[in-house]
Amino acid sequence: AIRIFTQVLKANPNHANAWKALGIAYGGRGEYDKAEAPLQKACHLAPTLEDACYLWGRALYSQNRFEEAIRAFELTLALSTPKWRTELATAQALEALGRHREAEETFRRVLRENRNRDEHPGIAFATFLFRQGHAEEAVVPLEAVLAKHPKSTAAHLELGRVLYQLNRLPGAIAHLETAAALDPHSAQTRLLLGNAYRKAGRPGDAQRQFDWLSSASRTVR
Repeated sequence: AIRIFTQVLKANPNHANAWKALGIAYGGRGEYDKAEAPLQKACHLAPTLEDACYLWGRALYSQNRFEEAIRAFELTLALSTPKWRTELATAQALEALGRHREAEETFRRVLRENRNRDEHPGIAFATFLFRQGHAEEAVVPLEAVLAKHPKSTAAHLELGRVLYQLNRLPGAIAHLETAAALDPHSAQTRLLLGNAYRKAGRPGDAQRQFDWLSSASRTVR
């Protein structure tokens, strides 16, 4: 795909969609440094092209260039609908810069605008609260997400993690078991569930999770 898009751009260097597609192809390989320039070109050629400026900002974010990412997201905010996704990315960049008060205000604005129509803002805000040491406060947005999205693997996992940290083990185990049922191949879920079982005095159940992790590790090697 990269070879084809490069050939297209040699023939038509102002083809914004091809620049965007080239950036996405590099991003799909995790080569965000190579994705940056094509996405920037697409954004500058066609600022209204869907996701062009947003993806440029994400490429910058993935390189820990948070100030530049915020500037790219600001371009997107003037154009994108819905805006919550770009504002969510901005909140995460602000958090990474240590601008926690601005980040929290932005997270809360995204939640108000989105009203849990999508699961990601509530989960991201809860994760932010958890990282700020406010585990108890993180429970509320996660429960609100699950009220709207009861099969959200990420929300069950994150709520399980928060409740585990709060030593509310029955609830933690229930949500982690649900997350494991929804995504049986998640090593992260299995590890946390194993630790929760062990902490709850269920060594046999814990060992089954650790055995699964050991087996999965050997398979990957």
